Amino acid sequence: MKIMSSQRGLVCALALPLLLGVSAPAMAQDANIRTISRYRVKPDRDGDFRAAVKEYVAILKKANPDRSFTMWAALTGPREYILAAYFGKYAEFDVMEDPKLKEVQAELTGIAARLNACVESSERYIDEILPDLSLPRSAEIPKMVRVMRSQVKPDKVDAYTSLLKSELFPAVQKSGMKVYLTARVRLGRPSQEFSSIVGLDGWASLDGQPPVVLAMGADNYRQFVARITPLVEFSEVNVYRYLPDLSYLVAK
Repeated sequence: MKIMSSQRGLVCALALPLLLGVSAPAMAQDANIRTISRYRVKPDRDGDFRAAVKEYVAILKKANPDRSFTMWAALTGPREYILAAYFGKYAEFDVMEDPKLKEVQAELTGIAARLNACVESSERYIDEILPDLSLPRSAEIPKMVRVMRSQVKPDKVDAYTSLLKSELFPAVQKSGMKVYLTARVRLGRPSQEFSSIVGLDGWASLDGQPPVVLAMGADNYRQFVARITPLVEFSEVNVYRYLPDLSYLVAK
């Protein structure tokens, strides 16, 4: 399920979430399987990319298919866009066509070809939201998210998730955070890769102590970090902004 070809990336990533994606709302509680499609856009084609996605979304709004996706722009790290779509079960991947898109398929295919010309590389993988390590999902999509990706040592996965359950997540529940999700990769990347997603209202949300540190207490948090760090091979943290004009949500 990993794609690194610019010729297939957007056809798969823009078409498949629409045909296979989760019904609205985009963050439905029972839809824990998620596809993540990452695009590196050519530096001189960013404007063309955005314009084409807007056209794509405009056509979808007229056709009104029953599937949703959200688009995000990286504000740190590699210059990239992230397309996320949620699924209730893997059987949904077997459904290859949405009848509502039949009459506009030629238009969408033409736009997808333009998008492909803007993309330098793409990657698609599937992860799964872990409900026992995630807050109930809100229908309101945050303006920004802070995403920490961690690759855990293969023989330390159980110890890692145990620490999250016993020490970190109880603090998350007390912290007052509105958006907190933990996901584990299932296909397309190493299966010991985890991500945690925290909703942000803006950059100012990063000022001061993080809510989870305040809820856990500074000393307890330092002890938690000291215990969990040896279990992890590497971690990286990046911030992404939600792009509502490049996203398609099923009309309510």
